Amino acid sequence: MRAILLLVPILFAVLAPDAAAAKLRLEGFGVKGGASFSSPDFQFEGAELADPGSILAPTGSAFFEWSTGRRARFHVMTEAGWVRRGFELDGKDFLADYLSLPVVLRSNVRNDNTGLYVFFGPVVNLLLSTDDSPILDAYRSFTVGGQAGMGLERRFTRNTQMLFEFRFTSEFTNAISKDDLPEGNTLESVRHRNLQMSLGLRF
Repeated sequence: MRAILLLVPILFAVLAPDAAAAKLRLEGFGVKGGASFSSPDFQFEGAELADPGSILAPTGSAFFEWSTGRRARFHVMTEAGWVRRGFELDGKDFLADYLSLPVVLRSNVRNDNTGLYVFFGPVVNLLLSTDDSPILDAYRSFTVGGQAGMGLERRFTRNTQMLFEFRFTSEFTNAISKDDLPEGNTLESVRHRNLQMSLGLRF
């Protein structure tokens, strides 16, 4: 939660230094698809009862890019995507599907035929569905986290750019509600970390 509070003044300082700068204009939009490597962190009250493994799953999203002007140092990226989280236990994958809604600040490091950019910001994940599992049944309807990453962008046609992106996501909030776990279960918290690689097109 402290990390979220730290992000708020940063976003405010960049996006709204004055009323005029707060007016955003659309710079582009696009789609991305790739793979997400999800690593769960299970914390127990006492002895560790299970050692869940990581999962590899597909992911996809659409995004819009906004700016406050041509000379703006940062652009705002709003995105909506499908992300699959979960864990592997006893040779079986247990999966949860989320609608991921990040809002990140993007800054270009290099502007050539191949451009380099970095980004960071908060993300809200809304739970869509889960597999049948006592642990997944205790997953909350949403989680809050943060994202950071970098990408390469290269012009494909006059109005289209191809991109390759790498991002890391970590949850700040507990993904489960302990009250919804079966009686006697000592699992205290679950937090996911995602490593995501994507290819996409920006128009």
